[in-house]
Amino acid sequence: MRHNVMILVAMLAFMLLSISLTVAQDTPAPPEIIEYIIQPGDTLFSIARRFNTTVSALAQENTIANTSQIYWGQRIRIPQAGQPAGAESSTALPPGTSAIHVVRAGEQLNQIATLYNTTVIELLNLNPQIANSNVIYPGQQLTVPAPGSQS
Repeated sequence: MRHNVMILVAMLAFMLLSISLTVAQDTPAPPEIIEYIIQPGDTLFSIARRFNTTVSALAQENTIANTSQIYWGQRIRIPQAGQPAGAESSTALPPGTSAIHVVRAGEQLNQIATLYNTTVIELLNLNPQIANSNVIYPGQQLTVPAPGSQS
């Protein structure tokens, strides 16, 4: 009798272990979250491009109400990090479209052109309000080419 009870207990333990392993295998892994420290010249658009996500996903994850107001040294969480920069992205804007870049203190057009893989001439063509290519202001909104739309 005692031997039968031991066998029954062993079988029950084995069954419970099997069930818990099956449940653990079916549970999806939590999404990967990366913490990123904003650098000079970063915009949510450029960060979204770099990590293959969207501006709205970044804003929602970090409760950012105004996507034009991020600060150097600010720590943000990047949800669902995708393929590395340069990989094909399904969230990229269609060719021929544009985006907005908000000028930060100390930025120059050549730096912004490099950030968006374009030229100063192209930025001037997209922004006829710029009278002097050496004079842009913090907070000024510039039209920049979307990924894949450079000529």
